[in-house]
Amino acid sequence: MKKLIFFLFILTFSGLSVADHHHRGAGARVGLTIVDAVYGSDRRSCDARRALRQCEGRGQCEIFASNRLCGDPDRGTPKTLLVRYTCGFGVETIYLREDEATLLSCSGRSRAPFSGRQQFGRGIEILRADYGSGRSFCDAGYAFAQQCNGRSECRVYVNNDLCGDPRRGRRKFADIEYRCGGRIYQDQVQEDATAFLGCR
Repeated sequence: MKKLIFFLFILTFSGLSVADHHHRGAGARVGLTIVDAVYGSDRRSCDARRALRQCEGRGQCEIFASNRLCGDPDRGTPKTLLVRYTCGFGVETIYLREDEATLLSCSGRSRAPFSGRQQFGRGIEILRADYGSGRSFCDAGYAFAQQCNGRSECRVYVNNDLCGDPRRGRRKFADIEYRCGGRIYQDQVQEDATAFLGCR
């Protein structure tokens, strides 16, 4: 008890109360922090954190998985980029295949991966896709992005192949949000039906 009183006295004397310290920390601007970045294959990889320094402290940052990050650690073999990042509240993990890109963001969910040969703002861009029912969902964003991003229209069959079976024995649906031509669209498609997405 005496130690606690002495500690509070020191903080008050220095002009900073515990509540004041918490308030300042809560109001501080939080940007991206790259926790880890590894590029390569199961056999060989390289540290890509230095190449992603440009993202540090920013609210959002576009990244591209290629040999420009840290060389080609395993020639002739398809590679992936694993990135672990935080915006000050938990650590997110994202995987990109070679020649894929995405946008890391602190203002919402990061965008689903898309082909590096495509560009933002052209064709469909999947913002979010969840598959399941009730309170049980899995992230189907990657599956939708692979088939739709950059195209003017696409068809995706909704079933457990998207991201597994998050609720066995129950009917499920896909809840999709995507951008096209500057407009944002939302769609819900039942299991065993085909989702049709287009720039309309």
